[in-house]
Amino acid sequence: MIENSIARRYARALIAVAQDEKKVDEFGLELTSFYEVCLKTQGAFDVLKNRDLDLSARLRAVDQISVKLGLAVSVKNLLKLLLRKGRFDLLPVVVSEYGVIAHKVMGRTVMQVVSAN
Repeated sequence: MIENSIARRYARALIAVAQDEKKVDEFGLELTSFYEVCLKTQGAFDVLKNRDLDLSARLRAVDQISVKLGLAVSVKNLLKLLLRKGRFDLLPVVVSEYGVIAHKVMGRTVMQVVSAN
């Protein structure tokens, strides 16, 4: 899907900055935390991704949430870029792709263990 490749580009861009700052895991946690807050706060994700609503108000909301969560400037800037480009609906895929790429660049292997009951 084209959305996945676009989301992957955003994730790669943030990974590049995170590697420069040596904060790959921290940025991943911050990105995930922001997304989880959006999901737990009734309607927050839907409001933020709604292009019909005032962009400046949505940007202020991201600023406020970012301050409360103590997000790095680079993470906040990515979130605001997604808003400005009308791609905030890709956030779940960006979060997922970031995790996959982060594991690769950090040299980790993700395994799934299945056991019989």
